[in-house]
Amino acid sequence: MTFFSQPPLFNRGIFMRLIVAADKLLYNGELVDDHVLEIKHGKIVNLLSKETVRKPDYTYRGIIAPGLIDTHIHGYEGVEVIDASVEELVTMKQKLLKCGVTSFLPTLQTDAPDKISQAINNITEAQKNSQGAQIVGIFLEGPFLAEAFKGAQDGRFLQEPSIEQLREWQAESDGLIKKIAIAPELAGASEFITYATQQGIVVAIGHSNATAAEAENAIDNGATVAIHTFNAMRYLHHREPGIIGESLINDDLYAELICDGYHLDKRIVDLILRAKGVDRSLLITDGTKASGLPDGDYNRSGVPIQVRGGAVRTKDGALAGSSLSLLQAVKNIVTWDKVSLVEALQMATINPAKSLKLEKEFGGFCKGARADFVVLDVQLDVIATWVNGVENLINKENE
Repeated sequence: MTFFSQPPLFNRGIFMRLIVAADKLLYNGELVDDHVLEIKHGKIVNLLSKETVRKPDYTYRGIIAPGLIDTHIHGYEGVEVIDASVEELVTMKQKLLKCGVTSFLPTLQTDAPDKISQAINNITEAQKNSQGAQIVGIFLEGPFLAEAFKGAQDGRFLQEPSIEQLREWQAESDGLIKKIAIAPELAGASEFITYATQQGIVVAIGHSNATAAEAENAIDNGATVAIHTFNAMRYLHHREPGIIGESLINDDLYAELICDGYHLDKRIVDLILRAKGVDRSLLITDGTKASGLPDGDYNRSGVPIQVRGGAVRTKDGALAGSSLSLLQAVKNIVTWDKVSLVEALQMATINPAKSLKLEKEFGGFCKGARADFVVLDVQLDVIATWVNGVENLINKENE
């Protein structure tokens, strides 16, 4: 029993009208079994009733869902974004299709300004290559972070917020920087957040020793995301709730969750979901070059790391990102019985798109959106990943 059927070769490609069907289709928060996708020029044209379609061009045994969107990922399968060449980034784009990711933000941690500039230039070039998952922006997770909660970031290159530096990097990226992290308590943070927001850059707060009031001020100035919530943040206290407390109660903020079983206890995942709701929760990986690789010893941008049981740690035992894939995060949070499959997929598709204010372009099946989607089997493994209306078959003989 095969899980796919393919039309004749001449009927493929982004310029053709295609009908794609599966057992179920995730649409508007429901898994429906009576509709199919109509695609033309790489875009979603319509959702049609199965009864009106004589023979789909592609038929799958499985679930069609919007492509996964990872808005916080430093690397994958041997590639570390900040060190990667253009060719390595293109390879990463292609490999991410295996785990259902169709869009992502290559994420840069704190480093020397000239090294960040070189990485930005490489990402900008790789973004022009149409192969693989699409680079929809750059996330700068540093260097405007707090020393006290730098985590695995390189403290030598931390600095106070600089609008001039951001302006320089954004010019080098041709406007590709879409998200930036900041510790709200740093001098000049309010002006920086206001400026970045005016430039259409999503501001995220984290790696921070901020009080609740300082975090609230950042949100009032335009910050909209809490990065890897609870991790690298001032601790929650009943007399000073700090950045964590404000992140939980402020409805204007999205909360990132790393659901690898190490960064967050399952009870804390439950707490975040109860406070934020599914609609304001984002699944991310904080993935590294160890993602997709077996346990072992690796070097992450000059820092030796050890992967044991999937946990990525420095030699002193501190967590240093993850080895998680976004699809595994979906599987984990469903297996932990915290959300339904539909809700987990929402947290990895349309919610990330909304957090970037790009939900009309991808993340769902609205008319005119990019035809980016993933086909999953009953075990939630990838059968095929579609990008811009073109199939990338992952499992050719899943029987």
